[in-house]
Amino acid sequence: MLDPSLREQSYDVGIVYSEDMAKEQNELSEQECLEKLRDRIKAAVDFPVIVIVGSRVENIEDIPDSCKATLLAYSIRNFDIGEDEEGKPEDKAVNKQIIDALLRAVKVNDKESIVSESRKLLNEMTSGQANARLIRMGINYLMFELLHMATEQDDNVNQREVFQVINENALSHIDADDGEENLTEILVEYGDYLAQLRANQSKGVLSRIEQDMKENYKENLTLKDLSRKYYVNAAYLGQSFKKQYGESFKDYLNRIRIEAAVELLMYSDKKIYEIAEEVGYKDLDYFINKFIALKGCTPAKFRKQIK
Repeated sequence: MLDPSLREQSYDVGIVYSEDMAKEQNELSEQECLEKLRDRIKAAVDFPVIVIVGSRVENIEDIPDSCKATLLAYSIRNFDIGEDEEGKPEDKAVNKQIIDALLRAVKVNDKESIVSESRKLLNEMTSGQANARLIRMGINYLMFELLHMATEQDDNVNQREVFQVINENALSHIDADDGEENLTEILVEYGDYLAQLRANQSKGVLSRIEQDMKENYKENLTLKDLSRKYYVNAAYLGQSFKKQYGESFKDYLNRIRIEAAVELLMYSDKKIYEIAEEVGYKDLDYFINKFIALKGCTPAKFRKQIK
C-alpha cells in the first residue's frame, strides 16, 4: 500500500496475492516472496513505501474481508512507523496502567471510559517518547488481552472468530485514515462483542444446568454445587435462572421432582414414601406439602382420583 498522504500524485495500490506467485519464484516462502516484492517497489520509487498484508481468504468474493483486515493493520501502523531503533535511556515504554484501564473499560463495556482511555493511549503512543519496538510491545499486549477476554467467556471461541469480529464489525463503517477514531471504534465494537458473548454463554450454561437437573433430580442438587460445577457465581446464577425460567432454582427443581412423582403414582404401585425417596425427597412431609402446592391435593388422593 503506497501512502497517498506523502505525495499528491500517489495512490493506494492493491495486489491480489496467490500461493502460486511464491512457487514461481524458485520455491520462495510466502514471506520471502512478499519481502522481495516490497524491495522491488522501494527501489522503483523515491518515497517511503508501506506494505501491509491482509488476511487469507479462500474465494475471490471474500477479498473485501481481507481488505478490512488490512485496514486494521493500517490503523495500527500509525503508531509503529519506521525500523526498530536501539532503546535509549530516555525511551519510555507505553504506560501499562493506561492499557489496563482501557482493557477494564472494554471488559465491562463502559463506552465512555473506552473513548477516554483509548485517547490517553493514543496520545502516549504518538508522544515521541517510545520507539517502534516499545509501541509494538504495547499493541501486542493489548491484542493478547483482548483475545484472552473472549476465551474467558467461552473456552470454545477461537482466535480466528475474534479477529473476524474485529475485521467485519469494527471496520465496516469507519475511516481508516483517522487512527484515533479507528482504534476507538474497534474497542467500542469489541466491548459490545464481549457483552453478547457473555449473554450467549450465560444462556448456554443455564441450558446445561437445566439438562443436568432433569437427568439428576434424584440427587441432592443445590444451586451452590451447580455454580461450582459450571464455574458461575452462585448469586448471579440464581438471578439468571429466575429471569430465564420465571421461578427460583428450588421451585424449578421441585416442579421436576413432582412431575416425576406423578408418573410413578400413575404407572406404579410403589408406596408414597418410596416415591418420595425415588424422586429426591428425604422428608416425606416436605414431599407431600410440595405436591399439594403444585397439584392441589395429596399424592394419595391424586392416585385415587387417577385410578
